[in-house]
Amino acid sequence: MTWNGALGFQQKPNETFFVEYNDIWFAPMQNYTNPNPQGTMGVKHFERGLMWNEVFQAGHMVPQYQPRAALKQLRWLLGRIDDL
Repeated sequence: MTWNGALGFQQKPNETFFVEYNDIWFAPMQNYTNPNPQGTMGVKHFERGLMWNEVFQAGHMVPQYQPRAALKQLRWLLGRIDDL
């Protein structure tokens, strides 16, 4: 794929996509005892205006199989958080 004047990624995607409990804001779960129920959820890469994010164990159904990862992606897309 070509975008912004170059073909493909110039660097291999290798940045960790990490989802912590603090990344979500569900009020009923504020007293949840495990501070990090998700952890490393995949690989992300941002280059030349294109975000690529692989979520482990989800395939094309990220919201169904990894809902916290999907919520974090949506929050980034809407501009609610600065870094995915």
